[in-house]
Parts: sequence; C-alpha cells; structure tokens
Amino acid sequence: MELKKVIRFNYKNLSNEAHKRYNELIDATILKHNPVNLKIESLYSRYHSSYLAEIAVLDLCFKSELTEEIAEQDLSRDNTFYGFKKSIGAALAHYDPEIRRRAGKIEFTLDIHGNIARKNYEKETAAIDKLTEELRANRMDDIEFLDLEPWVDLLEHENQKFKDLVLNRFDEKAELPDLRMTNARKAVDELLRAILNYVEAAFVATDDVVLGGFCRDINVISTDFKNKLAQHQGRLKAKAAKKDDKKTGGQDDKGADGQGDEETKEGEGVPEPNENVNTGI
Repeated sequence: MELKKVIRFNYKNLSNEAHKRYNELIDATILKHNPVNLKIESLYSRYHSSYLAEIAVLDLCFKSELTEEIAEQDLSRDNTFYGFKKSIGAALAHYDPEIRRRAGKIEFTLDIHGNIARKNYEKETAAIDKLTEELRANRMDDIEFLDLEPWVDLLEHENQKFKDLVLNRFDEKAELPDLRMTNARKAVDELLRAILNYVEAAFVATDDVVLGGFCRDINVISTDFKNKLAQHQGRLKAKAAKKDDKKTGGQDDKGADGQGDEETKEGEGVPEPNENVNTGI
C-alpha cells in the first residue's frame, strides 16, 4: 500500500544556500506537475513570489557573508588551475612528439571549458567538478603518461575545500543571518507547508494519480536533503565533542553537552544536495 504522506523536516536548519536550492527543486517540481492540476494556483503564486524575494535577499546577504578565507581559497584553486595549464603548456613545447600529442588532447579538453578561473564562484565550482570528471573519464591515460595526475588531484582537493568553506561558513561563532533573510525564509516555509498540507490531504481523500506523483517527487527531494542534513549535523556534533575533549584533556565524559547541540541546530548548512538531485548542498 502506498504511503500517502509527504516527508517533512525542519527547513530552518538548512543553510541559506541549501534552503534556496531545496526550494528551487520544489518550485520546479510544482511546475512539472502544473499548479492547475494540483489545484494550488493561488498558493503557488504566493509561494513563488516569496521564493523570488528570498533569492533577492540572499544575493545581498551572500556578498557580506563571504569571508576572507573563502576568497583566499578561491584564489588558491585559481592558481592551481593556472599551474595545471602551464604544465600542459610546457608539455606542448616538449621535443618528444608523443608528449606533445598527448598534451594536445588534454589541452583540447581544457579549452572546451574556457578560462574557468574567471567564472563566478558558483560556476567555477561546477566547471571544475565537470572538468576533473571528464579528465578522469576520458584523459587518464594521457594524464598518467605525462605524470600530471597530482595536478588533477590537487585541483579537486582545492575545489572541495572551497565548497566546504562555503557550505559551513555559519559555525557556532558566526553571526545570525540578516533579519531580512530570516523573514524571507519564514514566508517561503509557511507557504510551502500550506501547499504540502493541502496536496497531502487531497491525495489521501481522492487517491488522485497526479497528486500521488507529485508527493512521490517531493519525497525524493526531501529525503535527500533530510539525510544530508542529519549527516552534516552528526559531523558538527563529533567535531564539537572532539574540541571539548581537547579542552578538558579527555577527563570530562560529557563531550558536546546539550548547549553545544543546541548551538548547531539553527542555521547549519547541508552539502548542496547529492548531485543526482543536485541539491547544493
């Protein structure tokens, strides 16, 4: 028997970026099933307007929230990318024609992606992920022949460090998000809950195929975010416990106490979702 329940979780525990991505997927899912067919035209109109308002506020907050550390890490991955290109350039000038031939194949792959280091933060992150994926899938023989695999490893590492910094920039010492962001998110959450409550109730009452398909799609997205959030909060608790153990010399068996747990409940990030759903997160 099909479960006629929509999976829910505490949306406020998502980071601002993950919250935006989550609602981006929800918004797309509503459009996929058509607000008219779901009989939520009025609710959706208000929800979509609130979501757009959240994006506008986030764009303003994002600029002020980016730390110097994130900017430095972006520069570090840029330098790694340029260093990789210079190594390929040196191989292209090698006297051995086989080395030149293989370097040319790698250069062709890089040229497809353009000057990655000049893209904005989000696009550069995605471009590096795609580039390294393509290199490993299609050019590893050439990479290994030229002994350039350490460059690919380093580029992936620097890009992951950047993603981790962005997704975890709100730690227990960070300032609370701007009040405008809090209010914008609250409006979106309230309207989303209203939509889900209505659709769930209608599905239970009518067993409508369209409503059932919508609920299943929503549950796939929510389950992914919910699981990623739980994993992230688990890592935060483990990190807090480790810090506490160092402070007490291992003699205090409390680890991260209740207060510590409470501090990680609000505003913590979740990795921008599993790329098969591409949360973000």
